[in-house]
Amino acid sequence: MIDDKDKRDAITADVSESKVRREKVIFTKVYTGKQGRPKYKITDDGIRLLEYLASLNATREEIYAAMGVDESVLNNNLNKSIFQEAYNNGKQKYLLNIREAQLRLIRKDNAAMAIFLGKNYLGQTDSSQIQITEKPPEDMDVNELYALLKKKLGKDGK
Repeated sequence: MIDDKDKRDAITADVSESKVRREKVIFTKVYTGKQGRPKYKITDDGIRLLEYLASLNATREEIYAAMGVDESVLNNNLNKSIFQEAYNNGKQKYLLNIREAQLRLIRKDNAAMAIFLGKNYLGQTDSSQIQITEKPPEDMDVNELYALLKKKLGKDGK
């Protein structure tokens, strides 16, 4: 949220720490020496908030809205790499939380939900592997080919 009082120098947001909610500065104004609008640089508190939101699987648009900024603020040359790294870290925490949830669900005999979460969020799949132990036909001699045909057609050879 942008407060009129802080509008000139910083952007603040309500950040919850356990049960206490405090307003913290998440962006500070940086003067680049060039003419035009000054840029805002994300602070450590802003990075923590961004990682937390990404760990909840928030979309980029939801993060922009929650932080009270436009997309251009997080994607300017001061913040772009920081934003991408914090966003990726938060997403990895989200996936780790799903894995932990899977383990809890398996322990509670809810395997169907654990499988659903794994397939939809972690890229896990069911796989059936068929292993062929026979040689390819071109590597077999006449007796081996005859035995294979007999096996495939049945014992009587029909």
